Amino acid sequence: MNMIPEDDLPPALRARMARLSAAVATLQPPPALEAALRARLFAAGPQVARPAPAAVMRPARREPSLTERWAAWCAWPVSVAAAMGLCSWMVLTNPAVAPDRADLQATAGAGSAGLPSGETATPFLALAAFDDFPAGMRSEVVAATLPRATLAEFGLPVSPMRAAEPIDAEFLVGPNGSVLAVRFVDDAGR
Repeated sequence: MNMIPEDDLPPALRARMARLSAAVATLQPPPALEAALRARLFAAGPQVARPAPAAVMRPARREPSLTERWAAWCAWPVSVAAAMGLCSWMVLTNPAVAPDRADLQATAGAGSAGLPSGETATPFLALAAFDDFPAGMRSEVVAATLPRATLAEFGLPVSPMRAAEPIDAEFLVGPNGSVLAVRFVDDAGR
Protein backbone atom coordinates (compact mmCIF):
# COMPACT_ATOMS: atom_id res chain seq x y z
CA MET A 1 0.00 0.00 0.00
CA ASN A 2 1.49 3.33 -1.03
CA MET A 3 1.46 5.80 1.82
CA ILE A 4 2.06 9.51 1.34
CA PRO A 5 4.63 10.81 3.78
CA GLU A 6 3.06 13.00 6.44
CA ASP A 7 5.35 15.88 5.54
CA ASP A 8 3.85 16.06 2.01
CA LEU A 9 0.26 16.47 3.26
CA PRO A 10 -1.36 19.92 3.34
CA PRO A 11 -1.65 21.34 6.87
CA ALA A 12 -5.49 21.33 6.83
CA LEU A 13 -5.59 17.62 5.91
CA ARG A 14 -2.93 16.80 8.53
CA ALA A 15 -5.04 18.50 11.23
CA ARG A 16 -8.20 16.62 10.18
CA MET A 17 -6.39 13.28 10.21
CA ALA A 18 -5.02 13.98 13.70
CA ARG A 19 -8.55 14.70 15.00
CA LEU A 20 -9.85 11.50 13.34
CA SER A 21 -7.08 9.39 14.89
CA ALA A 22 -7.86 10.81 18.33
CA ALA A 23 -11.60 10.12 17.92
CA VAL A 24 -11.02 6.52 16.77
CA ALA A 25 -8.66 5.84 19.68
CA THR A 26 -11.43 6.64 22.16
CA LEU A 27 -13.88 4.19 20.59
CA GLN A 28 -14.03 1.08 22.71
CA PRO A 29 -16.85 -1.43 23.20
CA PRO A 30 -18.73 -1.29 26.48
CA PRO A 31 -16.93 -3.36 29.19
CA ALA A 32 -19.94 -5.68 29.68
CA LEU A 33 -20.00 -6.58 25.98
CA GLU A 34 -16.26 -7.20 25.94
CA ALA A 35 -16.54 -9.51 28.97
CA ALA A 36 -19.47 -11.45 27.45
CA LEU A 37 -17.59 -11.98 24.20
CA ARG A 38 -14.44 -13.16 25.99
CA ALA A 39 -16.47 -15.59 28.12
CA ARG A 40 -18.18 -17.12 25.07
CA LEU A 41 -14.97 -17.33 23.12
CA PHE A 42 -12.90 -19.04 25.78
CA ALA A 43 -15.71 -21.16 27.26
CA ALA A 44 -15.50 -23.57 24.33
CA GLY A 45 -12.60 -25.40 25.94
CA PRO A 46 -8.95 -25.66 25.14
CA GLN A 47 -7.82 -23.99 21.99
CA VAL A 48 -7.14 -26.23 19.03
CA ALA A 49 -3.78 -25.78 17.45
CA ARG A 50 -4.12 -24.32 14.01
CA PRO A 51 -2.02 -25.68 11.19
CA ALA A 52 0.64 -23.52 9.68
CA PRO A 53 -0.49 -21.44 6.70
CA ALA A 54 1.93 -23.24 4.37
CA ALA A 55 0.27 -26.60 5.13
CA VAL A 56 -3.13 -25.11 4.37
CA MET A 57 -1.93 -23.72 1.07
CA ARG A 58 -0.55 -27.01 -0.24
CA PRO A 59 -3.07 -29.86 -0.16
CA ALA A 60 -1.74 -33.37 -0.33
CA ARG A 61 -1.34 -34.44 -3.93
CA ARG A 62 -2.77 -37.78 -4.91
CA GLU A 63 -2.20 -39.75 -8.04
CA PRO A 64 -5.26 -39.85 -10.39
CA SER A 65 -6.82 -43.25 -10.89
CA LEU A 66 -6.81 -45.11 -14.18
CA THR A 67 -10.48 -44.22 -14.77
CA GLU A 68 -9.77 -40.51 -14.21
CA ARG A 69 -6.80 -40.59 -16.58
CA TRP A 70 -8.85 -42.43 -19.24
CA ALA A 71 -11.74 -39.94 -18.91
CA ALA A 72 -9.37 -36.98 -19.22
CA TRP A 73 -7.78 -38.51 -22.33
CA CYS A 74 -11.17 -39.21 -23.99
CA ALA A 75 -12.88 -35.93 -23.07
CA TRP A 76 -11.31 -33.82 -25.82
CA PRO A 77 -12.03 -36.08 -28.83
CA VAL A 78 -15.55 -36.82 -27.61
CA SER A 79 -16.36 -33.12 -27.15
CA VAL A 80 -14.97 -32.29 -30.62
CA ALA A 81 -17.05 -35.07 -32.21
CA ALA A 82 -20.18 -33.89 -30.37
CA ALA A 83 -19.62 -30.28 -31.49
CA MET A 84 -19.12 -31.38 -35.11
CA GLY A 85 -22.29 -33.48 -34.97
CA LEU A 86 -24.29 -30.60 -33.52
CA CYS A 87 -23.02 -28.19 -36.18
CA SER A 88 -23.80 -30.69 -38.96
CA TRP A 89 -27.31 -31.21 -37.61
CA MET A 90 -27.88 -27.44 -37.43
CA VAL A 91 -26.71 -26.93 -41.02
CA LEU A 92 -28.76 -29.80 -42.45
CA THR A 93 -31.98 -28.93 -40.65
CA ASN A 94 -31.80 -25.16 -41.18
CA PRO A 95 -35.23 -24.03 -42.47
CA ALA A 96 -33.71 -20.91 -44.04
CA VAL A 97 -31.83 -23.04 -46.58
CA ALA A 98 -34.55 -25.43 -47.62
CA PRO A 99 -33.97 -27.57 -50.69
CA ASP A 100 -36.02 -26.83 -53.82
CA ARG A 101 -39.69 -27.81 -53.68
CA ALA A 102 -39.49 -28.69 -49.99
CA ASP A 103 -42.14 -26.10 -49.14
CA LEU A 104 -45.04 -28.20 -50.32
CA GLN A 105 -43.76 -31.76 -50.60
CA ALA A 106 -44.20 -32.37 -46.89
CA THR A 107 -47.88 -31.54 -47.11
CA ALA A 108 -48.58 -32.81 -50.64
CA GLY A 109 -50.47 -36.05 -50.91
CA ALA A 110 -53.94 -36.90 -52.10
CA GLY A 111 -54.51 -33.26 -53.09
CA SER A 112 -52.06 -33.65 -55.99
CA ALA A 113 -54.42 -35.80 -58.05
CA GLY A 114 -55.43 -34.28 -61.39
CA LEU A 115 -52.40 -31.97 -61.63
CA PRO A 116 -49.95 -31.93 -64.53
CA SER A 117 -46.73 -33.84 -63.92
CA GLY A 118 -44.06 -31.85 -62.13
CA GLU A 119 -46.53 -29.98 -59.93
CA THR A 120 -47.26 -30.61 -56.28
CA ALA A 121 -50.18 -29.23 -54.33
CA THR A 122 -51.49 -29.19 -50.84
CA PRO A 123 -54.89 -30.68 -50.15
CA PHE A 124 -57.71 -28.14 -50.00
CA LEU A 125 -57.59 -26.31 -46.67
CA ALA A 126 -61.05 -25.34 -45.40
CA LEU A 127 -61.53 -21.63 -44.78
CA ALA A 128 -65.18 -21.88 -43.76
CA ALA A 129 -67.18 -24.21 -41.54
CA PHE A 130 -68.31 -27.46 -43.16
CA ASP A 131 -71.92 -26.29 -42.71
CA ASP A 132 -71.24 -23.55 -45.28
CA PHE A 133 -70.22 -26.07 -47.96
CA PRO A 134 -73.19 -26.54 -50.29
CA ALA A 135 -74.43 -30.10 -50.51
CA GLY A 136 -74.88 -30.97 -54.15
CA MET A 137 -74.42 -27.34 -55.28
CA ARG A 138 -71.78 -26.59 -57.87
CA SER A 139 -68.65 -24.74 -56.71
CA GLU A 140 -65.97 -23.08 -58.82
CA VAL A 141 -62.19 -23.27 -58.61
CA VAL A 142 -60.52 -19.90 -59.13
CA ALA A 143 -56.75 -19.71 -59.74
CA ALA A 144 -54.62 -16.89 -58.33
CA THR A 145 -50.97 -16.10 -57.70
CA LEU A 146 -49.94 -15.14 -54.16
CA PRO A 147 -46.64 -14.42 -52.40
CA ARG A 148 -45.06 -17.60 -51.01
CA ALA A 149 -45.10 -16.01 -47.52
CA THR A 150 -48.86 -16.68 -47.51
CA LEU A 151 -48.05 -20.35 -46.82
CA ALA A 152 -46.89 -19.42 -43.33
CA GLU A 153 -50.32 -17.97 -42.50
CA PHE A 154 -51.77 -21.44 -43.02
CA GLY A 155 -49.07 -23.14 -40.94
CA LEU A 156 -47.23 -24.57 -43.93
CA PRO A 157 -43.42 -24.54 -44.12
CA VAL A 158 -41.88 -21.73 -46.14
CA SER A 159 -38.24 -20.86 -46.67
CA PRO A 160 -37.49 -17.22 -45.76
CA MET A 161 -35.16 -17.12 -48.77
CA ARG A 162 -38.09 -17.83 -51.11
CA ALA A 163 -40.78 -15.87 -49.24
CA ALA A 164 -41.00 -13.15 -51.90
CA GLU A 165 -41.41 -15.60 -54.79
CA PRO A 166 -44.94 -16.15 -56.13
CA ILE A 167 -46.90 -19.37 -55.68
CA ASP A 168 -50.06 -20.47 -57.46
CA ALA A 169 -53.18 -20.94 -55.38
CA GLU A 170 -56.60 -22.38 -56.20
CA PHE A 171 -59.63 -21.13 -54.29
CA LEU A 172 -62.85 -23.15 -54.01
CA VAL A 173 -65.64 -20.56 -54.30
CA GLY A 174 -69.24 -21.34 -53.38
CA PRO A 175 -72.31 -20.34 -55.45
CA ASN A 176 -72.82 -17.22 -53.30
CA GLY A 177 -69.23 -16.04 -53.94
CA SER A 178 -67.78 -16.99 -50.53
CA VAL A 179 -64.35 -18.61 -50.46
CA LEU A 180 -64.69 -22.09 -48.97
CA ALA A 181 -61.20 -23.60 -49.32
CA VAL A 182 -57.73 -22.99 -50.73
CA ARG A 183 -54.86 -25.11 -51.94
CA PHE A 184 -51.38 -24.13 -53.04
CA VAL A 185 -49.80 -25.50 -56.23
CA ASP A 186 -46.02 -25.41 -56.74
CA ASP A 187 -44.70 -25.66 -60.28
CA ALA A 188 -41.44 -27.59 -60.62
CA GLY A 189 -40.23 -25.24 -63.36
CA ARG A 190 -39.80 -22.26 -61.02
